[in-house]
Amino acid sequence: MMERSFLTIAAGENSEAIRALSAPARIEILKLLCAKGPMNINGIARALSLPQSTVATGIQILEDARLVDSQLAKARKGNQKICSAIYSEILISFEESAAQRANNIIEVEMPVGLYTSCDVHAPCGLCSTESVIGPLDVPDYFLDPQRMQAGLVWFGRGYVEYKFPNNAKVLNKDIRAIEFSLELSSE
Repeated sequence: MMERSFLTIAAGENSEAIRALSAPARIEILKLLCAKGPMNINGIARALSLPQSTVATGIQILEDARLVDSQLAKARKGNQKICSAIYSEILISFEESAAQRANNIIEVEMPVGLYTSCDVHAPCGLCSTESVIGPLDVPDYFLDPQRMQAGLVWFGRGYVEYKFPNNAKVLNKDIRAIEFSLELSSE
């Protein structure tokens, strides 16, 4: 049994592989190689009751599409081609590829300390990855420029407000969805 390996083809991106999968005989060759493991051309032809020339042509197309790997091995009379399926599963995806989705995504990162206004009440504080920023429990320190290094803010009551730039407008793109990712916790 072959080790499970997968190939995902985005429709329109790997037309050679999709073309290679378009013939029922080539599909049968791949199924046989996945089920039985490496085989030579004559063995494949016998197992599928196909002419040797059909199998040889099919194997060449599958090799060109990088779906089959073949190695030459010694035989009783000369050499033989031993063929193996490279993938146990092939998926053709009609969804947008990751590259296409990336072109439609505008990502804005907002540092924790880059809030535009706040109204916090003690107990409160800010800290960076290295240390506490300013004195603890002093709400006025939330407006100090050092807050830009903050990786964590806490307060007993109140809020911090962030204003995100609308980069979609600058890039003249429509907004279809907005996603926020943040980490909040309470004591």
